Amino acid sequence: MGGVLGAPHAVDFPIVFGTMDAAGATIGAGESDPAKALNMMSAFAASARTGNPNTDRLPAWAPYDAETRTSMLINATPTAARDWRGAAREALADLRIAPFNRAALYGYEAQEARAKSRMGYAFWRIGA
Repeated sequence: MGGVLGAPHAVDFPIVFGTMDAAGATIGAGESDPAKALNMMSAFAASARTGNPNTDRLPAWAPYDAETRTSMLINATPTAARDWRGAAREALADLRIAPFNRAALYGYEAQEARAKSRMGYAFWRIGA
């Protein structure tokens, strides 16, 4: 898919567990997939074993810090990238998102509680 999805949550599972053939269009296909999977699996295994993802299959992977912002781009030929997509990060630096609307959530919960009570369900709200 040419990276159009970016890195959504759990998209790496088929690569980590070597089940890319079952994942299809979610992760893309190509000759580099087996090498990509071996690189990803070795990094996950090393991290689980030692707490450090560095292996002989990858270039040096420095811990992330706010100055260098090093990311590992894991492909058939992995690359340690400094401040990867830094221009996009900087473009969004001043973006401010409106605070979460708790009133709307509580209104939704109240509506849901009324609906469930009419159906004979007990409705318990946990927390304040």
